Amino acid sequence: MGSNARSAITASCNEKTGSFELKFNGKASVATLSPVLYYDGEWLAEQTGEVVFTGVRKARGGHFEGNPLLPGEHEAITKIFAVTRGDARFEVHLHAVTFPSLDCVYFHGSIAGAGPRFDKIVGYIDLGVPGNVRGYRYFHGSEAKDTSTGGDGTAVDFFICHQNSFHDSAASPVLPDNDRLRITYLLADLERGKDGNPACAALVPVNRWGQRTLIRCCSILGLPHGAKLVSGTHVDGDTYENMAGGILAFGDDPVVLSTRVFETYMQLIGRQHALRWYKEFPVMFEYIGFCTWNTFVQRVSHALMEELCKANFTATSGSTRFKYLIMDDGWQSTSAYPFDGPADPAINFRGKNFLQRFEANHKFPGGLEAINRLLREQYGFRWWGVWHEVTGYWQGIAKNSPLLREYHFVTNMGHITPDPRDAKGYKFWIDYYAYMRRAGVDMVKIDNQSSLGRILDGVGPVDALIEAYYLMQQGAAAAHNITILNCMAQASDCKIHWTRSNVARITGDFAPGDVHVMKKQVRQGIYQALFFAQFCWPDDDMFYTTGECKPLALLHMVSGGPVYVTDEVGKTDGKMVARMCFEDGRVPRLDVPAMPTVDCIFEDSDRSAPVKAWSYHDLDGWGRVYYYLVMNDTVDGHPVEASIGLDDMGAARFLPTPEGSKAPPAKRWPEAYVLADITDVPAPAGARVEVLEPGRRSTPIPLGDAEARYHVLSPVVHGISILGVDEAWNGTKALASATWQGQATLVLCPAYAGTLRFFAMPGVEVTATDAAGTPLRVLDAVPAGGDGSRGTVYRLAVGKIPITLRIK
Repeated sequence: MGSNARSAITASCNEKTGSFELKFNGKASVATLSPVLYYDGEWLAEQTGEVVFTGVRKARGGHFEGNPLLPGEHEAITKIFAVTRGDARFEVHLHAVTFPSLDCVYFHGSIAGAGPRFDKIVGYIDLGVPGNVRGYRYFHGSEAKDTSTGGDGTAVDFFICHQNSFHDSAASPVLPDNDRLRITYLLADLERGKDGNPACAALVPVNRWGQRTLIRCCSILGLPHGAKLVSGTHVDGDTYENMAGGILAFGDDPVVLSTRVFETYMQLIGRQHALRWYKEFPVMFEYIGFCTWNTFVQRVSHALMEELCKANFTATSGSTRFKYLIMDDGWQSTSAYPFDGPADPAINFRGKNFLQRFEANHKFPGGLEAINRLLREQYGFRWWGVWHEVTGYWQGIAKNSPLLREYHFVTNMGHITPDPRDAKGYKFWIDYYAYMRRAGVDMVKIDNQSSLGRILDGVGPVDALIEAYYLMQQGAAAAHNITILNCMAQASDCKIHWTRSNVARITGDFAPGDVHVMKKQVRQGIYQALFFAQFCWPDDDMFYTTGECKPLALLHMVSGGPVYVTDEVGKTDGKMVARMCFEDGRVPRLDVPAMPTVDCIFEDSDRSAPVKAWSYHDLDGWGRVYYYLVMNDTVDGHPVEASIGLDDMGAARFLPTPEGSKAPPAKRWPEAYVLADITDVPAPAGARVEVLEPGRRSTPIPLGDAEARYHVLSPVVHGISILGVDEAWNGTKALASATWQGQATLVLCPAYAGTLRFFAMPGVEVTATDAAGTPLRVLDAVPAGGDGSRGTVYRLAVGKIPITLRIK
């Protein structure tokens, strides 16, 4: 997304010594380019003497590898190394391919002279410790308790690129030194140049040639500390002729850079269609939904579903605004819950529990068809879906299942899985989804997707098998027009293969009553979007409508993703539901996925800084209205202070909306913005309202433990600012348009009825009329700051017909 007319990066390599240097804005960023191999049971590196630099080759060209998606010139530096191990002789070539128009470099490797033992080789590209870095944010698929082995990592294990289902991130002033961290994205805050402008870098591991790649940052077995692009495919019988490597890109805004580097990655491997803005947002997720997981866990049954509907989805109990429902784990015929019963409660849902057949288990005597009738005919749901694990169930298919006689599977590590080789398992998914579709199912929540790499490891080139698996599974869902919600899918090799599905969980599981887990869920929802939202709309998981869950509700409001809740039977708070959607159940979903503010990306929100996120609504005829969340997410809960400024949102706040046809703001800086606190809706009379002129920051916002505050920033135009309908969060989404007729008349077209809030600068008078010119009564006018010297907030009842505001 965009390019620089004049490149700020230069790469060079001394032909005699092999000394490599990559500079950005004249400052050295990378000074190491070296291969390390694990070959035939031994570590080989320049430091061990078996890998020797022999020369440099340079080249220029256009359309890298003949790829039309990467136009323009590229410059390649190839370092050549001779490798000697026993009687084996071969060469390793490391390539640094610079794309000047994109300010990025693609590092990868190739091996010449592969011999019979090359199925026993893995390797990494060492980039050393980056220079001129002030701090990092790294994203990883590791356990928080995973600490360094002290450099004693075991050979092949070091190269296995498995990742946990849920990722997290952390800020650090120095490059981590932990060989257990499985880093999937690395951002660096660079020292400012002579012009004083900010600078940053992004490193992304690349999957190619069937390989998966991770970033490891560590020193190991006496080899130097540094960022290592580890390519891990270790398959008996296959030769290892490439190292997939990674892309290092530079820019001045970490949000904009994140978009550009992942777009370049997808162009490199020919998968740009996996990016979010090439795919449609599912219509059902425009509305509020409900999920049964925390309600019943695996106890869900037809009888319990009837109880839930009566107690949570009526006008007198709960809310009638829900438009879809997800029936989570517990409906399938498995070892624990067979088709014909009885249940075996001794079987844990993740231990020795296998799928037996397609049909629903004995807890659903009328099958899924009866659930379909219950939800649609009796309670007005438009859509509903079911959960299943990515391979069918947690441990795959049962050994005694009749399914084994009808479909093709692969058995690996004791796990029986639909076979992705040559799409042999496609018919399994076509038939399974056909059964669901006939029963009325509209969507599937596909869980535990990050396990695919483990389950298919050793069967063949892992990344190629994962791609094939998704093509048959998600292709079968598309054939039946079934919507997909991806879950436990944060491994880096999942999202790049989603060709149609466009919503995915980016947080861990909701844990009722656990404040520490809630904080983590918020932190993940804010930071994970930096890379995940390039591929899909973020799902921040479910939450209760009761209890101390407001931070999660506000996270969902700013996220731009789906909003679905879970509650105990009879415990749904209809008033809370009404704050998150309009009367028809439509969610006031913002126009782009929320992003962290640029001033908090490299700050340590675990210990000392608030987390901050923003998104926007382009209101037709009016302009870009921003929504801004701040929260105290510190682990120990000590008080922190936040402030808000328009610069916090960086350059991305002025970019056009990728999915929309709306133009970006015509004027980057209106005369001012009004900042209004909408943490509580309707907003109380004393809620914060202040005017922010260009370059000005808000007054300090004190935040107690786990406290979140939500704000709207609306432009001031001709002396007034539209703040939105007061009954719901993201209230400007209740307006279809706000069109000026000259400089003194504004015509508002509401899409939903409610109480409109707007702000007038000091000395500005406003009158309101309906479409017939009849004056409308202002409900109240509250002076900002108490005396009106800073303006006035008005409230006005509106229906669904246009109204006119006249300014004097």
